Amino acid sequence: MNMTISDRLINDSRIVIDPNNVIIVEFTIDMANPAYTDTDVTYTGNILQGYVSFTLSNLTMQRAGIYQYIISKGIIGNVIAGEQYLIVAESPSTPVISGLSQQAIDGGEYKLNCSAVSRSEKPGHNLTMFSEWRRNGVNIMADTKYGVDGTILTIRNLSWTDNTAALTCIAFEDQRRKSPESIAFLLNVYYGPNNTQISPSGQLTVDEGRLLNITCSGECNPPCSSYQWYKDSQLTLLGSSQTLAITNVSRNSAGVYSCTVNNTYITKVGTAQITVRVNYSPTVDIESRNGSHNDTSLMIKCSAHGIPEEYTYRLTHKSLSSGIEIREVSYEFISKGVIIHRFINPTFMDTGIYTCSVNNGVLDYTDGSLDKSIYSTVWVKGLPSITSRETSFYAEVGHSGRLIIEVYNSLLDLVVTWYKHSGGALEKLLNSDKYKIIIASSMVDVNFYSVPIHEPGFIATLEIRNITEEDFSLYQVHVQNSVGEMYPVLLQLRVISKLF
Repeated sequence: MNMTISDRLINDSRIVIDPNNVIIVEFTIDMANPAYTDTDVTYTGNILQGYVSFTLSNLTMQRAGIYQYIISKGIIGNVIAGEQYLIVAESPSTPVISGLSQQAIDGGEYKLNCSAVSRSEKPGHNLTMFSEWRRNGVNIMADTKYGVDGTILTIRNLSWTDNTAALTCIAFEDQRRKSPESIAFLLNVYYGPNNTQISPSGQLTVDEGRLLNITCSGECNPPCSSYQWYKDSQLTLLGSSQTLAITNVSRNSAGVYSCTVNNTYITKVGTAQITVRVNYSPTVDIESRNGSHNDTSLMIKCSAHGIPEEYTYRLTHKSLSSGIEIREVSYEFISKGVIIHRFINPTFMDTGIYTCSVNNGVLDYTDGSLDKSIYSTVWVKGLPSITSRETSFYAEVGHSGRLIIEVYNSLLDLVVTWYKHSGGALEKLLNSDKYKIIIASSMVDVNFYSVPIHEPGFIATLEIRNITEEDFSLYQVHVQNSVGEMYPVLLQLRVISKLF
């Protein structure tokens, strides 16, 4: 289209126009009453006042281009006084998002480009392309995390929460003509390990001899690449798999286990810890010593060492020879896991086998037992005790007769002395043709705390030969050992018609 005016064009500009509207080209000239020709151009203004407006109607993409302003110089001819470069704006093509950075990494920065093809006329117009961005359908505003420069979106301080975020963009050269929204671009942010943890969580308790499985996990993208297990801050590597398995847990397995998780693509390490407590059946120790009659310092001490440290005790007293249980013994606690039994005025009846049985509710994995027992033998040097009940014996004149007693003695040193009551005095009897004194080892019946038992002892016999009337009398027997002498016992020899 040519427009003819009568003088020089002073204003020369480049105008962008929406093809669905009209454009007003404004310029100032020196002369009034310009001449122009174009059926789609409307002239307004007053050239005499130095202002003219041309309105171009029915604008199409094809009308983009260079418009010349021509001044008629009479015989000189027409002179091009200026040009207008008319660009008709159109919405760009549907943009495509592409990443400009090598990889999105947690804590780093990532750039995206919104690439669209301009469809404004004429080509080569050099209009600037701009972009608008959305995250999961919500408009992105420039702030400390996001920055927009033309078609470039910069995301700062990336985190795992940005992973798989759907980013879309719209491109435009003119706010009135925007492109369709792009296909979503899903961010793939490398991160982790995050939230490193061990399962089961918290403190783990396992019985000795059982299987222990603990698993380490962390949130990584791509998946966590390596695992290392350590115990109690030691540098010895226990395992390099995600799960640490201990097939036969021992009490030495108790402690603090640490797992470290690595990500090949990020110089970040995740660490988690778990405390493992191992329950085990107690080991039991017993301490005792031998004592003497009325030794108030005599005691038995029983100690237990296990996990948990909550024990049930049973302290029993059994006979030395037969193993018959005589009694359950009382005890007192003196410290955690330690009990004692104090003997109050001990006697020979306290001699025996003392067994301390302990359990803490945990089976011994080696034998399946619940109670763990240990025993100790206690000898109490007590006074001897005549255990026989017979006090009358019978004999016949001219024959031999015997007086017999059974004696329990916890010691080997036993002295038995026989006396005969004669004329108000005691006559000590010695081995002779008339008397024979015999002491022989034998099992005897004795009561320990009202429990009858059969224990090693002695039988002391006084044999009287060729009995006469004078031999039918009272006899007194004295029994003693290194501890002391017991009360003497009176025995009586009586006459019968025949020997018993």
